Amino acid sequence: MCIRDRSTWDINQQERMSAEDKSSIYSIAVLIDELRNEDMKKRLNAVRNLPTIVQALGPDRTRTELIPFLCEFVEDEDEVLASLAEVIGGLTEHLGGGQSLLALTKPLELLASTEEGIIRDKAIESMKKILSLCKAKEGETEIMGIIKRLINNAETFASKLAAIAIIPSYFAQMSTANQQEMVSFYRAGSGDENPQIRKAIAANLKHMIAHVPKYPEAEALALFNSLCKDEQDTIRLYCVEQLLALSQVIPYQKSNTFLLSTIKACAEDKSWRIRYVLADKIAEVGKCLDHDAILHYLSNYFANFLQDAESEVRTIAASRTADFCKLVDGTTIVKRLLPALKKLSTDPFVHVRKALAENLLPIAPLIGNANTSEHVIPMFLTLLKDESAEVRLPLLKNLEDLNRVIGVESLSQSLVPTITQLASEKKWRVRMAIIELFPILAKIMGEAAFSERFSPMCLSWLDDNVFAIRESAMKNLQQLTIVLGSKWAEKNILPKLLNYQMHTNYLFRMTPLFAIPMLAPYLSQEAIEKTVVPFILNQIADKVPNIRFNIAKALKSISAYVKNPALYSAITKALAQLASDQDADVKYNASKTNAAQSTQILHLSLIHIS
Repeated sequence: MCIRDRSTWDINQQERMSAEDKSSIYSIAVLIDELRNEDMKKRLNAVRNLPTIVQALGPDRTRTELIPFLCEFVEDEDEVLASLAEVIGGLTEHLGGGQSLLALTKPLELLASTEEGIIRDKAIESMKKILSLCKAKEGETEIMGIIKRLINNAETFASKLAAIAIIPSYFAQMSTANQQEMVSFYRAGSGDENPQIRKAIAANLKHMIAHVPKYPEAEALALFNSLCKDEQDTIRLYCVEQLLALSQVIPYQKSNTFLLSTIKACAEDKSWRIRYVLADKIAEVGKCLDHDAILHYLSNYFANFLQDAESEVRTIAASRTADFCKLVDGTTIVKRLLPALKKLSTDPFVHVRKALAENLLPIAPLIGNANTSEHVIPMFLTLLKDESAEVRLPLLKNLEDLNRVIGVESLSQSLVPTITQLASEKKWRVRMAIIELFPILAKIMGEAAFSERFSPMCLSWLDDNVFAIRESAMKNLQQLTIVLGSKWAEKNILPKLLNYQMHTNYLFRMTPLFAIPMLAPYLSQEAIEKTVVPFILNQIADKVPNIRFNIAKALKSISAYVKNPALYSAITKALAQLASDQDADVKYNASKTNAAQSTQILHLSLIHIS
């Protein structure tokens, strides 16, 4: 940054100081000095505080003194200039209204001509904001002067990019002659040898199309056709957005023909990026066409996207499947789309299978019970076996869609064989993958049906040789208790956990010590005080230190749910016994826990007495 000497601005500022505003002017002078500071952080802070300067100076002095200063302040770090461009757009409320706001465009015009994209974009947005506040025809000469200077700036093409972006925001307020001139400029820009100019025209054409009929329809179509044939795929990328914009302003009978020809060109484009954009907007495009065109043309293009050679295209197409299927009938879905979707269920890319999993089950209500059972269920079961949790999770979230179509009985019959097979799968990660399904199934099926078909299976995972499976099984039982209630847990889970007390393997004797603290918040107080606490206290003499260590942890967790002072006292005595244990870790953990119990037992005793 070029740091200026004490300037005329400062001298005039001091000459005009009055006694009452001396303090505020001093603060302003400090901020102005910071704008010249060599430390970028201080300059950035000063820029962010410009509203304070403007408010103190008032509209007149801001226009005559501060704005000229800012026009000299356009050579700095990108971060500072980007912030300046943004802050200037927020100064409008301090300058009054009408044509006086145009003073702010002077530094913005300079910033909009920079080749650094982030600075230019901020300046353009601020300039658009200012122009939107100018009344129709007010200051048109000055505004058109700004636009034309940007267009004719021979030093840098960046100024033309700014003009292209600004024109649509003021086009409706221009005189007819100026509108015709800007139309000609856009037409010439579409054939400019600089691809960045053509890209800017393509990106902003949709905003010009919004002005039809002031922006001639024939001109819009000609420009659209020219850009759709551009050799640069980064320019053709905008064809779909332009297509949607045109469909909103051109009569339906006339638009259907050119829409289909453009869609065909995009669907068959050699650049996968073009196909990607069309696949992404496929549902929006479909809403612009008549039903016959969707069935006979668009559905074929969409089926091709689902089988595209590029995984990115397959992914975006799969992620738009549910929305697109709402535009067609069940027969079209079954005959044209489901064969392609079936291949995606075994796609080598996880992100493709994930997109399919997110969109598969919402199709079921659209094709009915029989087709769902024949086509969707097999894909669902295939994806359910997927080793990636990213693929399985969306299936579980959308399981209700499947239930609404085929019913609980059919759903459980379809799932039982697959789940049984997966439950005994040799790969432990596959076994663990299926566990997360059960809380959702419990919500759908209800306690009676779930207990009959799946409760034994959920409990059997507590006996798995892999700790990760046992840990997931415990978390699953906790979720099932939340869904099915404490009575279900006390009837089904607690008896299973109590049986581990006599297990010969200490690893399995620790299972209830891990599981019970997880279940305790959802069990009845009676179950905790009459069953759970006595069970844990009975294991205090276990020969394995690890068991005694986890008994201390479990007692600490469940003591919060014990209201009986006598039982709480028994817990404290057990912890005191463990605090004198021969094993150092057991002793330390029990001592730490027991120290916190004394206050609580006294509190409980007082409550009992009262």
